[in-house]
Amino acid sequence: MNRKIGLILVSTFLFMTLFNTPLTFAQYWDSVKVSAYGTNVIENNLGGASLEFIVVAPPSGSEISNTISGHHIESNENYTANLSPGDSVLMTFANMVVESYTLEAASEPNHFIIYFEGQTGWLWVNGNDVPEFSPILIAPMFITATLLSLIYRRKRTSAINNE
Repeated sequence: MNRKIGLILVSTFLFMTLFNTPLTFAQYWDSVKVSAYGTNVIENNLGGASLEFIVVAPPSGSEISNTISGHHIESNENYTANLSPGDSVLMTFANMVVESYTLEAASEPNHFIIYFEGQTGWLWVNGNDVPEFSPILIAPMFITATLLSLIYRRKRTSAINNE
C-alpha cells in the first residue's frame, strides 16, 4: 500500500512540474514577427546577435501592436503573444536570416519602435523560454508511459508467481 501512495505522490509531483514548466525543444523559430514599443533596448553583436527590451505602452493612435508571433516549420507549432507593459523580451538570432529588423528612436527619450521579421535562435518572454511543444501534450505522454510500464510489470510479476 505504501508503494502505491509513493507512486501517486511522485506522479502528482511530475505532473505538476511538467504543467508549470515550459519545455523548449526547438533551437530556432523559422519565422518570427515582432511589433513592439520598448525601452532599455540592448543590442548585442558580440559572439552572437541578440536583442533585449522592456515593453511599454505605445503612444495613443500608433499602429504598434506590442505582439510577437512565431512559427516552427518542423513541428508546425505557432506561437502568438500580446505583450504587456513591463514584459521583458530577449531574442537571439545568431547565424539566422534577418529579413527585416528596424529599431527607430521614438519621440520619448530612450523609447524605441521595434519591428523584426525573420528567424530567431531562442525567444524568451519574461525570462521563460517560448515552448515549441505545449506541456499539456507532453505530460499525458509521460503519465501513459508510466502506467503502461506499471501494468506490464504487474502482469509479469503475477505470471512468475503463478508458475
